[in-house]
Amino acid sequence: MKGEVVGLLRDQFNTGDAFKQYGITVADDLTLINTDLNKYDGLVTVHTRKGTQKYLELTVWADPTGAMFYQMNPGSASTLIETASKEERGQ
Repeated sequence: MKGEVVGLLRDQFNTGDAFKQYGITVADDLTLINTDLNKYDGLVTVHTRKGTQKYLELTVWADPTGAMFYQMNPGSASTLIETASKEERGQ
């Protein structure tokens, strides 16, 4: 499941209109902790184009059939985009 989530995140950052301009990369170090029956809280390392390291919090829901859904923590994603945006503007 970790590899699938990392792949989906990479795809979202590379192709999503809200993210692709920032050159954000996702590391392979996703940590998932089962916090409820089908719910996992996660943390993954990401880097801006200029190499600034940030941590992205996310929640993954998965069932025994292999179906899954993930959601980035809004505050965590906002901080990441703010940092990447400032770097792109040279601040």
